[in-house]
Amino acid sequence: MKFVKLYVPATIGNVGPGFDVLGLALEGLGNTYEISLCEGPSRLLGVTGIDADRVPSQVDQNLTFMAAHKMARALGYEDAHFAVRVHQELPIGGGLGSSAAACLAGAYAAERLLSPSPQGGEGFRVRSVAAEFEGHYDNLAPAYYGGLTIASSDFITQVPQGCDVWIVVVTPQNRLETKLARSVLPKELPQADWVRQMALSCALVCAWQRGDAHGIAQALQDPFAEPRRAPLIPGFAGLKQAALESGALGCSISGAGPTVFAIFGDQSKAHVFAQKHNGSMGQVAKEGIRIC
Repeated sequence: MKFVKLYVPATIGNVGPGFDVLGLALEGLGNTYEISLCEGPSRLLGVTGIDADRVPSQVDQNLTFMAAHKMARALGYEDAHFAVRVHQELPIGGGLGSSAAACLAGAYAAERLLSPSPQGGEGFRVRSVAAEFEGHYDNLAPAYYGGLTIASSDFITQVPQGCDVWIVVVTPQNRLETKLARSVLPKELPQADWVRQMALSCALVCAWQRGDAHGIAQALQDPFAEPRRAPLIPGFAGLKQAALESGALGCSISGAGPTVFAIFGDQSKAHVFAQKHNGSMGQVAKEGIRIC
């Protein structure tokens, strides 16, 4: 029986101003998948970790199986079946890329198990299949490549990192459906507003590459989504204020939320804040999905 074990890191979508474009991979928090070819129908062998009871056991509703079967068909294996075991550290509906992780794991594993020449590095085939089920490239790109990425459906690039930073994520007990989080956003913006959003995004990328902590602090703002989604996240304003008072360079909503992320230039300050607010702390993941 062929077998592959994968790790997919958590991802932070938007990273403040970069709505649907910027994404950041976080080391130390992620999902682990054990996927093998099997006889008979595909089946979920077990799920452990956070939100284990929320992972669909039905193959036709589980993103990992859906992506794996899609990849198998693309490779000419119509009757391939998979057995999957998952350990989850990413909350479902938490804004840390759990859907992207599930899709990538299925597509990546199927390609590795069935293709005599998996694409590896560029991963166009894996990303294309995963994107059919998870269209948010600000999660898919960093989950595949690691680091800070700029991404759309036809363009992905990694941003070199100029200095060490520490990231703390805090996930409230409540969950926030992406559909609801999207519904509060306007479909159009005045020109001055989107120009400001673009300027902040560009400034953040430049500061990140230069290792300019002051520049990161100035640019890590989100005048578009954050003020509209913040009322959906109980305690957000207080948590953000606490992060900034604790020395964070910036603090905002991870993806559609409700997870809140804060970026620190000082490890000890990040550690204190994480402990006080029951958060998870890590550095930027240097790589994305990988065999472990």
